Amino acid sequence: MLRRLHALPGVALALGLSVVALTGAALSIEPALNRLAAPGIVQGVSVAALADAVAARHQRVEVIRQRADGAITVAFADGDVNGVERVDPATGAGLGPYKVSETSRFLTNLHRSFLAGDVGRAVAGIGALAMLVLAISGVAMLARRLGGASDRSRMVDSVAVVAEQAARRAAGR
Repeated sequence: MLRRLHALPGVALALGLSVVALTGAALSIEPALNRLAAPGIVQGVSVAALADAVAARHQRVEVIRQRADGAITVAFADGDVNGVERVDPATGAGLGPYKVSETSRFLTNLHRSFLAGDVGRAVAGIGALAMLVLAISGVAMLARRLGGASDRSRMVDSVAVVAEQAARRAAGR
């Protein structure tokens, strides 16, 4: 009975975990791919010269920053218009508005909330709690299979024995 209660939700949770793992992997390599496409910072270019070139085009410059993906961006205010633009680090010329790609936004929303907003975030949280319950039930089934679980001390001892055997096998490799 415990095996069925463990296996059926495990299949459903494995699908959710797969989505989260695959989108997380894609999101983790995205900055590296974007860095390859961003113009590099040339040695010998002064930050002050870059700031002067940017200040010549905008009334008020809030911040100049290098993002994780390598892009140099400028947050500015021109009267009533606020914006963020990408900047060529060698010349200070504007390269257009900075926008997060639709692919990145889609992957982030899929990863965080299964494209369902706050409801999806709640589902992800409930899924994480359900995985914790599955892990605990898995330990209980393992302990029972090893001959324990009739009392708590034997169950803890069984889990400790399994952990110790796994450590010995890992050390022996």
